[in-house]
Amino acid sequence: MRMKRMTRWALLLLGGLGALTWAQNAEDARDAAARREAAEIRATADRLIASGVPDDVAKGAVLLEKAAGLEQARSNAEKLALEREKLRWDLQNSQGSHWKETFIAFTPLFTTLILAGTLIFQIQQAQRERRDRRIEAAEDARQKKIERDDRRAMAEAEAKRKEKQRFTDALKDLQTSERISTAAALINTFREEPYRSWVLETAVTMLLARETMAEFQTLYMEMLNPLTYDNMPQIRRLCKEVDSSYFLIATPIWDEQTASSDTAKLSEKDRKLFQLYSEQQSFLSSKLAGLLHNAAPAGVSVDLSGLVLRDMDLSGVDLGTAIIAASNWNFVNVDECDMSRITEFDNCVVYYTAWWHAARISKLLLQHLAKNFPYSPEQRYNTKRPLGTEEYSACVARLEAGGSETGGSRARGAGRLPAGAEASGASHPVVPQSGIPITD
Repeated sequence: MRMKRMTRWALLLLGGLGALTWAQNAEDARDAAARREAAEIRATADRLIASGVPDDVAKGAVLLEKAAGLEQARSNAEKLALEREKLRWDLQNSQGSHWKETFIAFTPLFTTLILAGTLIFQIQQAQRERRDRRIEAAEDARQKKIERDDRRAMAEAEAKRKEKQRFTDALKDLQTSERISTAAALINTFREEPYRSWVLETAVTMLLARETMAEFQTLYMEMLNPLTYDNMPQIRRLCKEVDSSYFLIATPIWDEQTASSDTAKLSEKDRKLFQLYSEQQSFLSSKLAGLLHNAAPAGVSVDLSGLVLRDMDLSGVDLGTAIIAASNWNFVNVDECDMSRITEFDNCVVYYTAWWHAARISKLLLQHLAKNFPYSPEQRYNTKRPLGTEEYSACVARLEAGGSETGGSRARGAGRLPAGAEASGASHPVVPQSGIPITD
């Protein structure tokens, strides 16, 4: 639309200029015609006067007057044109003076506007520069962060590679090391996962390969002592492996009539192994009992499933939500033990253990124990409290009155199953050190 208006004004301007040019050309043409006509009349008059004929002279005089009148008219026309031109220039000059005065009057305003515009431009320019600098600084910081992250990732990857290589080299050294202290020191250098768990598994393998109790005990004290709940997977494996090796030898030589193991049937080698595994069982049971006397960390549930708990003192221990499925309790002191939140106990067997002396027992576990493992006057129990039929009945009644489906108030150390813990059941009959057989 704007272009159309500009084009229309341009055409009108061109038309006006053309009209002015045409008018000027027409006036010039008339002036030239008048000049020619006057010249021709004066020439005719001169010829008539020059003939000397009185009539011609009179005519020539009349023509000269006419020529003079034409020239005077032309002179007056030129004078009028000059007056009009003068008036036009005066008008233009007066108009130009008016605009000059107007311009002078508004010059301060124009100056102020120009200065304000310059200031606004400079402010905007400064803002753009600051914004550009902030953007550049942010981009530079982002690039530096990416570079730092890349360097950190590379450093971590290199550290992991070196740690893995160190672990591989350590395994080779452990396999060839003959000194227990050297092997233990090497194992204890690994503190971060997963290498810590891997190297502890190697330590368990080394423990199981010891041929004397002195070596077994020394290596254990170097690598796993003090026992913590973080090492529960390793102590479980140790106990299960030692129990399995023990039962392979003890089960065939068990004599039902004498209620004892007939070691005379064993070779010298097996007799030494039988003694070694028996001592290892007692040692590991004492260490496990010591661990259970300490409350498990919050969110940790103790997994005792499939283990043989033998000759242990768990008096006063809060077992929380311990898992005891498929476990064998053999001659265990549970006086004032809190078992109120134990719910996983399928295939659990309890012999020579006065379980009714516990402080609390969950209702379902209580029903299982009362049905399958009641008090027997013929058995010897690991307890410091009196025994007897009446005392047994009174204790069961007390437990029934205080028991519940999940076992009363919250126990210490209740929580989840430790990572890596196993949950397999026992597969061999238990031969207690008291000399009385226990079967699943």
